[in-house]
This record gives sequence, structure tokens and C-alpha cells, in this order.
Amino acid sequence: MSMTICTSCGGKGKTICPRCGGTGSDPFMEAAVCHICDMTGHLECNPCHGKGERVVRPAAIKEPEGIQEKMPEDDAGQPAAAADENTPLSENQAADKSPAGGKSPEPAAAAANEGQEQQPEPGREDAKREVTPGIPPWF
Repeated sequence: MSMTICTSCGGKGKTICPRCGGTGSDPFMEAAVCHICDMTGHLECNPCHGKGERVVRPAAIKEPEGIQEKMPEDDAGQPAAAADENTPLSENQAADKSPAGGKSPEPAAAAANEGQEQQPEPGREDAKREVTPGIPPWF
């Protein structure tokens, strides 16, 4: 009997991350030059781990090394999902299981508070301060 090694995972049961291609970096960001080894990769430095480039922003769906674990599949070839209490719920599933059934609280209560200006708690005058997106609130 002859065995062939899977070409996509090299026989390790892993596949390359489709978003980063195994580099570990967000594909929409350029890799920054590593200034510790000057892109030579000769030193095993912390920022680039000897690769000569460092990840500026990690790919959103990749595992630490740019390799994504292959998900088990069911008989139809679809990713299998465990349906137990330890499985995280999507936002839609969580809303359906909420006491309000995914609906907002009573509209009458919201309408009653509509014309009133919300007052900050005593000692929290800064609670009404506007926050600019992308800028931490302590600046």
C-alpha cells in the first residue's frame, strides 16, 4: 500500500491561513523592516524571530504561526459544530436566547425617557465627555 502526503498541509493536519498565507501578518499592511537585524534575519531577535520582517498588525483569523488548524468536517463536507453549553454562541443566537428574545426592552419605557437629558452620576461630571473614535479617552 502506498501513502501520499497531503500537499496542502504537509501531512501535519494543518492548512495555511487563507488570510495571511502563512506569514502571520495582515495582508493589507506592509511588513515593517526589522531594525534589530536590519532585515538580514541573522539574529534570532524578539520582534522578527529571525525572519527579517516583523508583523505590524496580525491577521485577524490566523493562529500564532500563520497556520490554521483544520476543522473537523461532517459527512456532508461542512465544518462540524459542537452543540453543547461550552460552544460560544453567535450574536444572533445569543439574542434569541436572551430573556427579551432578541428584542429591545419595552418601547413605552424608552419613550418616557426620550425627552429627558441624562444626568451624570454625582462626582462623574466627565461622564458626558465626547470620545473621539481611535483616540484613547485619557488623552
